[in-house]
Amino acid sequence: DFIMIDIFNKLLKTISLEKEEQILNKWTSINYEKSVDYQKIIFLSGIFIFIILIIYLKNRQINKINRQMKKYIKIVDENVLTSSTDIKGKINYVSKAFCEISGYTKDELIGQNHRIVRHEDMPKKLFQELWNTIKEGKIWQGEIKNKKKNGEFYWVKATISPIFDDNKKVIGYTAVREDITDKKRIEQISITDELTGLYNRRFFNEIFEREVNRAKRDEHPFALIIFDVDFFKLYNDNYGHQAGDFVLQSIGKKLKELCKRSSDFAFRIGGEEFAVIFTPHFKENAVEFANLINKEIENLQIEHEYNKASSYVTASVGLYTEIGENLDSTKDIYYCTDLALYEAKKNGRNSYIVFNQNLLKDKE
Repeated sequence: DFIMIDIFNKLLKTISLEKEEQILNKWTSINYEKSVDYQKIIFLSGIFIFIILIIYLKNRQINKINRQMKKYIKIVDENVLTSSTDIKGKINYVSKAFCEISGYTKDELIGQNHRIVRHEDMPKKLFQELWNTIKEGKIWQGEIKNKKKNGEFYWVKATISPIFDDNKKVIGYTAVREDITDKKRIEQISITDELTGLYNRRFFNEIFEREVNRAKRDEHPFALIIFDVDFFKLYNDNYGHQAGDFVLQSIGKKLKELCKRSSDFAFRIGGEEFAVIFTPHFKENAVEFANLINKEIENLQIEHEYNKASSYVTASVGLYTEIGENLDSTKDIYYCTDLALYEAKKNGRNSYIVFNQNLLKDKE
């Protein structure tokens, strides 16, 4: 082997440098060939086009959803009575439908408190209950009578819900309302005496039971007044039924003026028989109110020459008043009030009598 290597080395020495370089270049040169993988390019292009197509279709779908959402939002805005407020109750959004029913523009409502549409007939207790509920993060539902800008009223069934931030903290409130004005009008007709505009006997029975139970539960005073127009049959017989209707309407109007509080209820429960259910602060207040009704009816100064108690139309008034814990059943309360009315008639009419236990003894 060493002999062959020596021979090989001697042979290399005989080759010129030029020839050696030629041989070296021949064996160490690299040939570069340019080639393009069209299949791969087509594949990648296909993927790219597919992605672009998906994005295009998704954008079309999103745009379609957005158009539908705008359409739905417009429908809601035009037909649903909605509004939202901040934590203090200041209005920051109202729907077009809310503006239309209230008579206010959005500019007139935004930044205002909902008190702007509150009707004076609604008791403060209802709104206290409302705020106590939503401040606790709960949903409140109920019926509310609101006032329009022009002074007219409308009724809504409202659902008021708290708005929470990411930390579950209440940051505002949203209200959705349903216009129930027509429904309330039908209800009103069903409980209203057509002639006088007062509540009727049907509603008297309902309110009587409810207010007695409420007085017992809350242990506050309760009062019932029942009164008759004195010698009303003689009035009708001599002045005519049309004049008699005028008397009843005039008394109804006067009772509406006197019964201003939300806890005052005035009724026509019979032909010439009326009733008032109310919540006095004290027994003395109930007596004062019975006396006031008696005097105000005579002060109408409607001529009645066949009235033996006065030259004007008058009434005999019976009053029952008691603290909640001492109240009897509605049947017994009505009986006792009627006894007081009977006593007022027996004493010459045009007067009021407050029920006491002695009247029961006299009856026996």
